[in-house]
Amino acid sequence: MVQSQENKATMERFLQTVWREGRIERLAEFWTQDCVNHAAPEGQQIGIEALTTYHGDFSAAFSAFSDLSIAVVDMIAETDRVVTYIEATAKQVAPFAGIQATGKSGRLR
Repeated sequence: MVQSQENKATMERFLQTVWREGRIERLAEFWTQDCVNHAAPEGQQIGIEALTTYHGDFSAAFSAFSDLSIAVVDMIAETDRVVTYIEATAKQVAPFAGIQATGKSGRLR
């Protein structure tokens, strides 16, 4: 139980540091060299370098959206595994993925 709680706390620090603060250069503080990112495309899931590339792609999103809020909806941890369900809200203030800025707020779950 202690390890699960520590892993949840680590995930919370990761979300704060890397996603909320946009400090992608600090990824290696939270992940091992052989980590697996199941959210990344096939063939780009293993290793800290692949994870850095995946998060680097978020840089455009971070600059295209303001008022970014990332909330944890649910988090489950058991032994060395953590699953986190988040909700992000933001306002599109610059072009992103070929879509001109709308000035509208949206939510992603």
